[in-house]
Amino acid sequence: MDRVNPDWDSPRKIIAFAMSIEAQTLDLYTRASESNQDRWATDALKNIAEEERTHLEQLGHLMDA
Repeated sequence: MDRVNPDWDSPRKIIAFAMSIEAQTLDLYTRASESNQDRWATDALKNIAEEERTHLEQLGHLMDA
C-alpha cells in the first residue's frame, strides 16, 4: 500500500484502485488455472478467477453510478 499510495479521499479513485487489484488477481488465477496439471486445482482456480471477474464487474457498476 505504501508503494501505491491511493487517494483515500476520493471514492472513484478507491474504486479504480480496487478494480486494478481485482484485474490483477483475475489474471493471476486465470494463468494459474491454465498452467496447472491437477484437474481439481484447475477447476478451483477457474472458480476463483470467475469470482474475481464478478467483483470487477460489480466495481465497474459502482464506477458507472
